[in-house]
Amino acid sequence: MKNTAKIILKLFIAVSLISACSDSTRDKLNPFSCLGSDTFDAVFEFETDDLDNATLGLEYTDRIRVNFDEDDLDDVKISYSISAGSLPDGLMLEDTGDRLFVVGVPQEAGSFLFDVRATAEEDDCSDERVTKTYEIIVTEADVQ
Repeated sequence: MKNTAKIILKLFIAVSLISACSDSTRDKLNPFSCLGSDTFDAVFEFETDDLDNATLGLEYTDRIRVNFDEDDLDDVKISYSISAGSLPDGLMLEDTGDRLFVVGVPQEAGSFLFDVRATAEEDDCSDERVTKTYEIIVTEADVQ
């Protein structure tokens, strides 16, 4: 019986402390703050099917488009990463917040497969991830 009373007292103190915090701090402290929150129901997918070929030693830019159909984008943060494979030396992802580009000057020829992962976070409670495999073919410049 003493253990039950101690547990109840500890729960009461924890709830009191969480209740005294601001909303944002309370959500971070409360492990149950996400229960019952809306699920992420936006349409979220890659629009870009293929990337353009690149030429060794020449400037390259191509955009990877993500279709994101959500009424209110103010609370949504989208981040991008390469989750598998790699870009050729000299190329990198450039994330401008709402757009993603592959940019740079390729330093090696060949075929390069890589997976791009886009993560949309609506709040601390819900996120959605989509991944797509892309290929960039880097060819040597034609010498005439």
